[in-house]
Amino acid sequence: MLDESLPGGSAEPYNLGMTAVHEVGHWLGLYHTFQGGCDGVGDHVQDTPAHSSANYGKPEEGKPHNACNINDFAPIHNYMNYVDDDWMNELTTAQETRIKEQIMMYRTGLLNSANV
Repeated sequence: MLDESLPGGSAEPYNLGMTAVHEVGHWLGLYHTFQGGCDGVGDHVQDTPAHSSANYGKPEEGKPHNACNINDFAPIHNYMNYVDDDWMNELTTAQETRIKEQIMMYRTGLLNSANV
């Protein structure tokens, strides 16, 4: 992670701390929401709508953008996309479940109060 993308860094609009959340998401087993584009299994999380490529900036609400399925919308507020930090504010329920499973399997030290 770039120092510039940490809170207060010079990498606007990625310096409000949400890029750090994105990177911790990788550490806890999450892939990009656009992983694999419209082919394959995407981010390996069933409730993340597949989309062909990353979203940037602040995509307009209510538009499909680059969603793979005509009935879906790209997850434009998801921490695991590439939107501006002040546009990121959500994980899907299954992403949250995946994080919990990863902690229980690989990061149990996080659950030890002596490590807090």
